Amino acid sequence: MDNKLIDTLLSGLFDIPREERSQDDVHALLLFVAEAADIKLDAATSMQLEHLKLTAAARHLVAEVGAESYRVTLVHQNASNPHLTCTITFEPREDGETPYVFAYAATAEEVLSRLRSRTIEKLAEIQAAANQPAQQAAA
Repeated sequence: MDNKLIDTLLSGLFDIPREERSQDDVHALLLFVAEAADIKLDAATSMQLEHLKLTAAARHLVAEVGAESYRVTLVHQNASNPHLTCTITFEPREDGETPYVFAYAATAEEVLSRLRSRTIEKLAEIQAAANQPAQQAAA
């Protein structure tokens, strides 16, 4: 790894005024920095692959349970502990509350396992809340 070249390239980026800096400038510089650091940019990291797996699985889970939306995030709080998060949001209820489930873990499989059980519980809660007004009206 050529640290001196990397330092020169990065400082060169800051020499370009912000207003004049283009995406092409940044892209070219990043390619040069990666080459100087002996990094191949064409391969995804294991966490990026986990993120893709979780995104695809969450899309199917949302369709399966009739939820409104989902969000998958790759979180790097520190280099030794990256993790994935996924939030699934259901349609807002009549009382204005928007039910959701949330899970995080180090792998897509762990997140999905947690999400499935929490989603089943949340669906039961939603169903019970929907039935409550009907039961009160009948009484």
